Amino acid sequence: MREAAVDVGLEVSLRTVQRVLAGEVAAAQQAADARGRAQGSIPSPVRRRDGLAGPILSVGAEDLSEIRSVLRRAARARYLEFAGLDVEARPGEVILRARVYEPEDEYE
Repeated sequence: MREAAVDVGLEVSLRTVQRVLAGEVAAAQQAADARGRAQGSIPSPVRRRDGLAGPILSVGAEDLSEIRSVLRRAARARYLEFAGLDVEARPGEVILRARVYEPEDEYE
């Protein structure tokens, strides 16, 4: 996308391209469409169901093990038990959902 922008004479940083792909900034084609002008030839990025796009981060087993260890220690420090971790990778985001609960024994 950055190369296409440079080819038409626009100076665009890689971060700006990432923000456009993540849906944080309207893409040039979308802005042109909103003003009623003809569409350009730049293809739209792949869209998520909420309209955003971006790279997908794959979290490996070793990294997940470390994340679980940190969450387990944090839960114990607050007298909670760590029950599990769900990980969901979507374009442009990673969602970590930890389940914690209060143990049956009361702490005083």
